[in-house]
Amino acid sequence: MKKICNLATVHPRDDVRIFRKECCAEAPYYEVHYVTCDGRGDELTKGGIRIHGIKRYKSKLLRALFAPFEIYKQAKVINADTYILHDPELLLIALLLKKSSKCVIWDCHEYYEQDTCCTAGYFFYPILVVLRLLFKAVCHIVVPRLDGCVAATEGIKTLLKSKNGKVCLLHNYALLKEFGAVRMPGTQDTRHILYAGSVTPLISNLIRALTLCKNDIRLILCCRAVSKNMPINLPDIPGFAKVDYMRNFSIEEIQLLSQKCFAGLCTPLPYNLNKNMIFSHNKIYEYMAMSLTNICPGFNNNAFIKNLVNNNGHPLGLVVDSDPQAIANAIDYLYENKEVARTMGMNGRKAFETKYNFESEADGFLKFLEEVSQSKNQNK
Repeated sequence: MKKICNLATVHPRDDVRIFRKECCAEAPYYEVHYVTCDGRGDELTKGGIRIHGIKRYKSKLLRALFAPFEIYKQAKVINADTYILHDPELLLIALLLKKSSKCVIWDCHEYYEQDTCCTAGYFFYPILVVLRLLFKAVCHIVVPRLDGCVAATEGIKTLLKSKNGKVCLLHNYALLKEFGAVRMPGTQDTRHILYAGSVTPLISNLIRALTLCKNDIRLILCCRAVSKNMPINLPDIPGFAKVDYMRNFSIEEIQLLSQKCFAGLCTPLPYNLNKNMIFSHNKIYEYMAMSLTNICPGFNNNAFIKNLVNNNGHPLGLVVDSDPQAIANAIDYLYENKEVARTMGMNGRKAFETKYNFESEADGFLKFLEEVSQSKNQNK
């Protein structure tokens, strides 16, 4: 059986895209390995996936500089037939892996060449500029020489196509098997809305909106610990008394919490306010899977999100301005019009079941891996 090895520096061993989607899709056809920098050692999962947890770095800068070469050492020991790189700094070792006549693919989750803000909160601005220039140079040198690329969005695919002709589109859609049960929105008198995702500057507007709502609304906020460099202290934001804050949670817990909610909030990060499909918005897909109506503040200039939410005239949510009053108005509207919220939620669920699910694209991804591998063998 052929070996396939997924390599990551930033992503954890239970990462949704890498482990729960790609590795699990590969497992029936390959001996699957996954190397990540979490310092937790080796593990053989029930599905037969071999996880290798190498050294964990406390500093993000040290990790970016040295982790790729630690991962390279482990990759050589595994001696896989195909390597999939999941973080941009791993492009530094891509050509080293190719020297051993291996098939090397880059799975590009986000396309950082477009913005120096891609790692905001990680480094000082001068370092950001240097990193952007370095990333741009590495992309132009390495990407054309890879055996193929996987893109998370149409925008990324277009950008990669200009450098490498072999690109597979693999959206960050939610998994049907993880969202099997259909939840009927609006069937209970709930006053809760849900936000599950990263802590962004716009999150303060979401919390302030609670104080402007005409109705007594509470926000279930599922966010990991706030970065020390993020200028937000959540408890200091007016309206935080109406927030149920969770720092540790699983996708299963979010699904249970969603049953108490009539809508889900999705916000852009600073670097994707006006970008169309360069960064994926997987939370929108997860809300669709949970039959939750989407409220999307701040996406007014993002044509892709507006078209997605419009859903060919069968809307699955609302795109509104990012100011607290506009967000409050959207929340009140959906709360006071439960049948509208229910219809939008079911529109989203139907779209998820028929189109926006990972399983619908997994076969194309596996076929791409086989084609790239065969092409590599023919060119040896």
